[in-house]
Amino acid sequence: MGETRPNLCFLGEVPYPELRGLLAQADVGLIPFRGKVARGVDPIKYYDYLAAGLPAVATTVLAELQDRPHVFQAKPRRFARAGRGAGGRGILPAGRRRAALEGNTWDDRAEALIRLWKENP
Repeated sequence: MGETRPNLCFLGEVPYPELRGLLAQADVGLIPFRGKVARGVDPIKYYDYLAAGLPAVATTVLAELQDRPHVFQAKPRRFARAGRGAGGRGILPAGRRRAALEGNTWDDRAEALIRLWKENP
């Protein structure tokens, strides 16, 4: 895995039911996507971090996250600095989390796809 740091823990794949407990112990969530492929993804990690109230640090390649609540974007050379800054922001209040997550459920997304399919047969 490369260089290790005392404040980082690489867990690998974690069963979803265990995620909430792990996120409760974190100060910040990382979304370190890079490359051209990442420009077209919707980083699902963001929603998990947001639901937990964690600030997230993401690379600037993820235009999808621009102007989203509690996301701090940085170029790779500034990623660690952004993480330290974001970690000091604390947990996002529950009301702001709910508002940011509204319209981003799987049901909402499925309805939008169905509407688009019906409008463009």
